[in-house]
Amino acid sequence: MKATFKSYMHGYTGKLDGIVYYYHPIKQICMGRKYVKPRESTANLRLKAIMANLQQIAPSDGFKSDCKYYIISFNNNQKSKLNLMISWNNLYIKLMFALAKAYPNIDLATLTREQIFADNLPCQSIKIAVEAGLLAKVRDLHMLGSLI
Repeated sequence: MKATFKSYMHGYTGKLDGIVYYYHPIKQICMGRKYVKPRESTANLRLKAIMANLQQIAPSDGFKSDCKYYIISFNNNQKSKLNLMISWNNLYIKLMFALAKAYPNIDLATLTREQIFADNLPCQSIKIAVEAGLLAKVRDLHMLGSLI
């Protein structure tokens, strides 16, 4: 839903009257959605464990800057604004879940940085991930070789 204000507050985010407001920087609009508290389930607990583990891997600054460059290149090639990526961590999560889909024996809840290098997994860098087919191809791929 598109949120509107009487006096426009650029970039307003937060909760108010059961609605969560947030600013979308690429679409340049303020959006709102009804706040729904998620039910506790085994799937939610598993996702929580996966996200906590992916945060512990802690990608390097070079990897983060490669993600940002990839996002710029990817967004420039998109004809529709629906498929645009915003931040490096969205790309990082997308990459890791694509890895789990391509390699079903990998458990994202227990994956470590050491395991990534020991098993020579394609999520070591953006360049390797694109060459392995986990991410879409972009220009200047040779520049995106920083390791995770």
